[in-house]
Amino acid sequence: MGILTWTAPVGAQLTKGFNFVWEQVIPPKVSEPDIRVYPVGYSTMVLNEAQVCKSEHCRTEVANHSGGNQAFAVDRNGFKWKCANRHQLNLKGGEAKDKQSWACVSLECFNKAGNDEGQMTDGFSFAADCKRPNVIVTVDGEIVPDAPEDAEDYKGIEQLQKPLSKDELHKEEIESASPWVAPPTWLGRRDSQRRQKPRWKEPCANFL
Repeated sequence: MGILTWTAPVGAQLTKGFNFVWEQVIPPKVSEPDIRVYPVGYSTMVLNEAQVCKSEHCRTEVANHSGGNQAFAVDRNGFKWKCANRHQLNLKGGEAKDKQSWACVSLECFNKAGNDEGQMTDGFSFAADCKRPNVIVTVDGEIVPDAPEDAEDYKGIEQLQKPLSKDELHKEEIESASPWVAPPTWLGRRDSQRRQKPRWKEPCANFL
């Protein structure tokens, strides 16, 4: 698949001081808005430049990442993003050293029916959805299988929390582990079957 062209001036739209803290972007005199009343597909903020993938390898890793610590967001320009925890990605170079920020890729909606490369639709910004048979891709044309079709599933940048640390991820893995414990390996087959035999069958046999 060919590389898709994204003409939006990304660098000019990024706020370098933003680090998921309102006071670093808006003066203290301005009160924090109630994000619960924000309409779908709208935000007052943009991603910090450190959160955006710089390489195609990083963007591909984020596109193929599934589950774990990730988020889908929309910025004040209406662009939709997928962000993944860098601890859970196989990154290279300088992007591998940064473990404090998200790795985010911008998303586009493409209509695959036109030709093999597909054509970008005009309706995936702000509150617009990207319904099938359209597909959601990165700027490199990489399909993002788990990207939501509905705009309401993309939360404003204001609701994007910091990615979990390595210790927090490890704690989550432990808590989500199955509590089931296998029987001891030293039990013989007959002993194992005896333990699994329902106890109620023995007294019921006296009434047959």
